[in-house]
Amino acid sequence: MTFKFDLQTFGQNLQKLGQSMIQGGILMNTTSMIHRGGLYRTSVWGCGFMPGGCTPPLNIWHPMYGDMSTNPYLTQQGMMTAAAQGKAIFDQAYEHFKKLEQQNPYLNPLQQPIQQTSTESGEQIQSAIVDQNGEYSMTTSAYNELFNKENKTEAEQEQLENVYRTSVKTAGESYTNYLDKEYGNEDGSLTKEEFTDYLTRTLGSNINKFDRQTIENAFNKLNLNSDGTISKDEMSALLAYIDLAADGQKDGKITRQGFLNTLVSFASSNEMTTKLQELHNELYGE
Repeated sequence: MTFKFDLQTFGQNLQKLGQSMIQGGILMNTTSMIHRGGLYRTSVWGCGFMPGGCTPPLNIWHPMYGDMSTNPYLTQQGMMTAAAQGKAIFDQAYEHFKKLEQQNPYLNPLQQPIQQTSTESGEQIQSAIVDQNGEYSMTTSAYNELFNKENKTEAEQEQLENVYRTSVKTAGESYTNYLDKEYGNEDGSLTKEEFTDYLTRTLGSNINKFDRQTIENAFNKLNLNSDGTISKDEMSALLAYIDLAADGQKDGKITRQGFLNTLVSFASSNEMTTKLQELHNELYGE
């Protein structure tokens, strides 16, 4: 029996749990308000509504209305006040959850989790690059449908950008994990030797078009922080560049031709590093 972890379901369950906890907190606040004597005893915040600020200790009897145990009106007022406060808390939390749902791609129908394992989508990207007519989409059909929609609202545009960033970052991480597993030592990044081995074996019959100097230029431009390795976030910037360079749009498509064209641009364009850095900053908010 194989256990499959569904991050979307997990996130939705967390959301439901959070709502249940809020409702439980409202119940506790209501109980506390009633127990403390409503408007004329300490409120759920620790202070009552009397002119002097905080009320006297809980066991003091009100001179006009008596104790809550002997005055139904006082009990009713306590329930009404607690309910109003509880509703305000719940409404605020509900709006917060709605905002999180819009921002979190794992709770958003625009993007289901891309990968089932840490290397699966990376392997699919590699297959698309090797295949003469290969193509891999880092985004879902729901994303593409909204992407192609005319007259998008500001909220929809922001939603697309959030999902795109997460999609590319996830794809870059998965692709790096796959390449590091196949061509590296599985330490989470690619050295120049590992990167050269990867390109040499990937390019196949095209290798004659790309000499070792071209490959080294590609590595140096990808290694944005000059630490001697290509990291997952640097790989994500590369995938974003390939996607954007194809047609100037962030449609999430990675193709073999786009990959080869990018390698050519490594050798011929001095603006490559600048653009990669811009895309990296967009993805990681720097």
